[in-house]
Amino acid sequence: MKKEALTTKLFSLSCHDQDGILSRIIQTFSRPNYPVVSLSQARTDVREVVLITLEVRIPAAKADHMVLRLQKIIGVLEVTVSFGAIMQYAVYRLSSCTGETLNILRRHQAQTITQHQDHWLIQQTAHPDDIQRLYNELDGPALVGFSQLPVAISQPLCWEEVKEVEVSIPCISTTC
Repeated sequence: MKKEALTTKLFSLSCHDQDGILSRIIQTFSRPNYPVVSLSQARTDVREVVLITLEVRIPAAKADHMVLRLQKIIGVLEVTVSFGAIMQYAVYRLSSCTGETLNILRRHQAQTITQHQDHWLIQQTAHPDDIQRLYNELDGPALVGFSQLPVAISQPLCWEEVKEVEVSIPCISTTC
């Protein structure tokens, strides 16, 4: 039997905040051996609901079937899957920022979030390879923190035309 090619998909699940829900979700991907590349869980405006986002390597033809399996898990309220480009949102914390560092940031279309007396916070939304390239250029004593998360973009971006990327999170409130 020919092995199916894996593609990266971003699954977003609105779930009740209950014990064991995350392990049941991960188990659903583990049984057919679909690797979870990244995972994040965040609170929402509804106290008892969390948003769980998984970046998963899965055959494209199996994504719809996986959505149906995830919807059967007790506590899962809503499941969406992104078939668009998977981008990364990265935050870099620098202890200092020189003129050379600012040139590097401009070259990689990274932006300053905030500047404090003892550190700078920098953000970048880009392809994972571009995130890695900027990380490599900043790597050194001034880079004191780093974090990244997957973001689903439904259509290709042209950086010359886009000033800011908006991330859409599914509404889980009954008032939407």
